[in-house]
Amino acid sequence: MYTTLFVIGLELVGPSYRVAAGMLINFFWSVGLYVLCLTAFLVRSYFPLQLALACPTVILVLHIWLVPESPRWLMSKGRYQEANQILQKCAKVNGVTLPDYLIDYDIDDVTKTSQSVLKMFTVPRLLLRTLIIYFNWIVVNMVYYGLTLNVGDLSGDIYVNFAINSTMELGAYIMCLLLLNRVGCRWLHASTMILGGASCLCTIFSTLYALPEHAWITVVLANVGKFGISASFAIIYFWSAELFPTLVRNSGMGSSSMVGIVGTILSPYTMELGKVIPGNFGKALPLIIFGGLSLAAGLLSLLLPETKGAVLPESVRDAEKFGRPSKKAPTS
Repeated sequence: MYTTLFVIGLELVGPSYRVAAGMLINFFWSVGLYVLCLTAFLVRSYFPLQLALACPTVILVLHIWLVPESPRWLMSKGRYQEANQILQKCAKVNGVTLPDYLIDYDIDDVTKTSQSVLKMFTVPRLLLRTLIIYFNWIVVNMVYYGLTLNVGDLSGDIYVNFAINSTMELGAYIMCLLLLNRVGCRWLHASTMILGGASCLCTIFSTLYALPEHAWITVVLANVGKFGISASFAIIYFWSAELFPTLVRNSGMGSSSMVGIVGTILSPYTMELGKVIPGNFGKALPLIIFGGLSLAAGLLSLLLPETKGAVLPESVRDAEKFGRPSKKAPTS
């Protein structure tokens, strides 16, 4: 549901507001983390805690009547009249007058275009792009949830550590809001992945060589890593939603989220390696794995095209052309 609402949120706004819309959704994710921390502090029993966290989700049923369908998706399905009605409603709310027949369309374009995300695997250029997106989703999920689970292994109070961890995440989203429109997704995602990876790798030294009274160094490095990977989490959601064309955006994001679950599944097992392998190296090994994968994913992401200020691709054909340098006309 989170992925679907994220896609709708991006498709209901114009290019200049896409970053603000995406980051606003992530801000509320951070609010949810604070609520989780407070609820866990007050409700110490597992099953009542799960019940307290599950009940509010019933409210989400109301979004069926409150949230409009994406006009982009409706147009991609040939439902132009419904798309026009939603656009007219949006214009009215914003105090803008639009012509009655806003959308100019060609039905043949709709019927000729494939609507399956599998089409992305038939073009070598898009196949490579999709695989890089999937790999980044796996790594981001693995490291994000791994560092979240690692809070319980850090020195100090678990509730305080979780609150600090959540604050670092909120700070990461604020940074993305301020920098994404200026820097773009490509370089900001790569740099935050490298920052998170380098911080995790640096725990090798604090774990192996630091004295017990210097355990706070590992806590700081883990939180810096969480800052970097949280920013990457927000950016990869936003970036991949822009890279997938409208016709397959929801299914593309859904498949990315599904593939990312592999990383989520692997994260607790990776954390268990620290308990299986004896000594300080075993304690550092999970963060070493997280750091190495983050560096690899960050460098690979530089092969993806920048989307800053660009018009989102509508079809798979548009996605294939997207990111290619335009050919200049020869001059005499």
